[in-house]
Amino acid sequence: MLAALLIALSAPASAADGLAPGQAFVVRDLGTADAYYFSRNTLIGVTCTATAPMRTVAGGFFAGDAKCNGTDYEFSQALIEPATGGLGSAVSSDSGTTALDAVPSGTTFVVADIGPEDAYFGTKGDVIGKSCVATAEFTRIGSWWSGPASCDGTDDYFYQVSPKITGSAPVSSSWAGGPFASGATFTVGGLGPEDAYVSSQDSILGLSCTATAGFDYSVDTWLTGPATCSDGLSYYFYEMMPKDVTVPAGSDYATADDGRFRGLYVPKRAWVSILDVGQNDALYAFHDQIVGRLCQVKGKSGLVQSTSEGWFGGQLKCQGTKVSFAEVAVAY
Repeated sequence: MLAALLIALSAPASAADGLAPGQAFVVRDLGTADAYYFSRNTLIGVTCTATAPMRTVAGGFFAGDAKCNGTDYEFSQALIEPATGGLGSAVSSDSGTTALDAVPSGTTFVVADIGPEDAYFGTKGDVIGKSCVATAEFTRIGSWWSGPASCDGTDDYFYQVSPKITGSAPVSSSWAGGPFASGATFTVGGLGPEDAYVSSQDSILGLSCTATAGFDYSVDTWLTGPATCSDGLSYYFYEMMPKDVTVPAGSDYATADDGRFRGLYVPKRAWVSILDVGQNDALYAFHDQIVGRLCQVKGKSGLVQSTSEGWFGGQLKCQGTKVSFAEVAVAY
């Protein structure tokens, strides 16, 4: 298992060699391990010039020095598109699609291609080129992505689409995990077995909601409370696990903007970005190759707080390889 993980982590992101000094590019997104991640909305869409060679790094990103709007930056995980034409290694050369394993809700994209198993394949000539917004997270299956979107004012669900990313999802305020106040916004990430809505969870998971009163613990790490959601309905959750929580300004539940999840539990199938690997973990020696990876939570128990607040233990699937961690910090 370890050998497979290391092979996956060391595999080149693409065949592209990077950018030469003086070449212009447009910033499309930044990875969670980049120093400018939490201010990325000020950089996305900005045209920059490489001041040193921009090399490709793991995950399809670029790293190197550049000047953007007169300011010098040292990127470590930049998703870019050369301004002179053609797409960098963060996108595939044939379709222009993202190399990431998931496309977050709120991301804007243009339909670059439709696969043969998609319901729109027969009319793909009418669909390719449409501008869309992901209304829930898209997941990658092979060389295609699957998920719901609003395209030119119409709600669609794609089973095999190649999305060319044109804008990042809005950045959420960080959240410590656990209870949050009335007015907080969140995405429904999971429902417990005793929740009244668990039988219809397929239509509820991924909804964007606003808490109409405070949420608190119910059973174990599940949260309970009332909310109105993006389908226009009101809910009272008994066992709900939120994600992408934005707490009201000035709330006691707000935390430092380090992006680190400090709740007690991350549910199975959730997507997380690895921020750190603890010294007590068997994979600590490979810290530099692992940090920044986008992985999916596996195992029946999900990720559970391990040694202390902000550290988790459990199984993740990273680039197709399952690996167990004893001490890992994640953004969720």
